[in-house]
Amino acid sequence: MPAFLFTDIEGSTDLWEEHPDTMPASLARHDAIVTNAVESTGGRVVKTTGDGMVAVFGRAGDGLEATLRAGPSQPRIGGPPDH
Repeated sequence: MPAFLFTDIEGSTDLWEEHPDTMPASLARHDAIVTNAVESTGGRVVKTTGDGMVAVFGRAGDGLEATLRAGPSQPRIGGPPDH
């Protein structure tokens, strides 16, 4: 049974308004990170939604692994840096 992964950048509308110069690069980085995590765990990106993606996996565990790989790597937009 296939498993689906949906991503979304929380608060992206406000982020576009507050950081219009850096959002295109941040969104491109998000897309690259998520795509790499999905493909490296056997999944396939089936749709992009502007600030998110839909991916499909053959097994739910692969989708979970992709989430764990992508989550900590996401760029921080605005505010103080994480490190």
